[in-house]
Amino acid sequence: ETSTAFSLGFEFLPLPGLEIDVGGTFLLVDNFITPRYAGPWEEDPEKDMWVRENVLQAWVYSADASFLWRLTDWIRISGGYSYAGNQDRGGGRLPFDPGHSAFGCVDLRFVFAARYALSAFTRVSARFGRRAWSWKPADDAPRDDEAGYITRLEDFQLFDAGLEFAYAERYRVFATVTNMLSQDIERLDDALMRLDGAPAYRFGLKLVF
Repeated sequence: ETSTAFSLGFEFLPLPGLEIDVGGTFLLVDNFITPRYAGPWEEDPEKDMWVRENVLQAWVYSADASFLWRLTDWIRISGGYSYAGNQDRGGGRLPFDPGHSAFGCVDLRFVFAARYALSAFTRVSARFGRRAWSWKPADDAPRDDEAGYITRLEDFQLFDAGLEFAYAERYRVFATVTNMLSQDIERLDDALMRLDGAPAYRFGLKLVF
């Protein structure tokens, strides 16, 4: 497998305290090895068979934009969006796609008596448009329909929040909560997995020596 990548990015400072970043990447891939389901095994139809095949040439591209706005010394707002896509030599799309994502975040930081600080954040993020190679098509999917070889992963949204108290920048106590919306998350690695949606709580103490 060989590939050639090009990337370009820009940073803008249109107003005091406002930063905008825009970037993109273009990847030209040759001889990309991919898995393909080849149907039941001839010697034992109860077992499935997969083969490797080469995508002779494909384009993979992405673009992203984000901003950071420091409204005051104690509040910051940030957000961003990323887009990804691909195309094979024949003009079609590859069976996999990392999808698109977006996020927004608000950070607060209050400093008291120069040695005490209280920080808090809320973050909302979303992933959508993801798909991956299917290790096996659905039983009712025609074997000559390429759409049956694609697994479309469900979209999800996350809402996280956290709080931290610091003393003299040396002692920190924090608490965070992730996935407050209890969203299920699908992943496809060696097998299709579904992570049951439930909030996760973390508490901790940090010491700087």
